[in-house]
Amino acid sequence: MGAAATRTTTTVTDLATAVGEVARIAQEADRISAVANADARTGDEAVASTLTGMRTMCDTMEKTAQ
Repeated sequence: MGAAATRTTTTVTDLATAVGEVARIAQEADRISAVANADARTGDEAVASTLTGMRTMCDTMEKTAQ
């Protein structure tokens, strides 16, 4: 019975270690996802600002051409 108990203890310990590693990886993936989300929002704002500037330039050029 002692060997079986040792194997069980080792298996449970290994399982707990694996679960902890999966949790750590999941937390890192969540952090990376949040950074990517923030970067995407910043990029969206930059594109919107660029389009606004281009529209302003186009309007100015049209008025100048008249």
